[in-house]
Amino acid sequence: MSLTANSSRVAIIGRPNVGKSSLFNVLVRKRRSLVKNESGVTRDIIVEPTEWWGQKFDVVDTGGLTEAKDTISQLIKEQILSLLKGFDALVVVFDAKSGLVPEDKDVLRLAKESGLPYALVVNKIDSFKQTDLLLSEFYEFGEELFPCSFEKREGVDEVVEWIRANLPQDKNTLNMGVRIAIVGKPNVGKSSLCNYLLDEKRVLVSEIAGTTMDSIE
Repeated sequence: MSLTANSSRVAIIGRPNVGKSSLFNVLVRKRRSLVKNESGVTRDIIVEPTEWWGQKFDVVDTGGLTEAKDTISQLIKEQILSLLKGFDALVVVFDAKSGLVPEDKDVLRLAKESGLPYALVVNKIDSFKQTDLLLSEFYEFGEELFPCSFEKREGVDEVVEWIRANLPQDKNTLNMGVRIAIVGKPNVGKSSLCNYLLDEKRVLVSEIAGTTMDSIE
């Protein structure tokens, strides 16, 4: 299944290792994005169509936003900023276990400056009896919070309801199409060709070999 420009898109953003890819996999109902207990696993923009309760939309997984100055981190940030105009809503993910850190505030600032509707989702609420305690740091945002455990699939329905309520109703066209694979040895230009064909900066392009870690559709 291929995507069209008319599809509504909700993008999942956040700092590294907060559970963005886990939420992505839950929303698209399959293990599409790599999930590991380490930072920087997701680098490229991954888009997958899904349908919830009769409404179709695209879910976008993004790399972790960080203030690190290394080449890959900077490329990820530039990539996400360049694609913001193509999104219709944002889901901002935080990590309850590690608590609120300065990078979380940077991500929230980006969401606010985008002008898009956004939801603040706090992942890794392993015990909902301790929800208030785990959310206490995040209350300083003064906005509605969605407590979740992506691993246990808890709290996700409320996030989906928010997504459905905040996406355009007339942009839900999915288009059946063909798939082509771009193959070759590392660093020959596969990602550059992919971006050219898609007419958007979906895949990171760098002189560093092995930058692409996942398949892109």
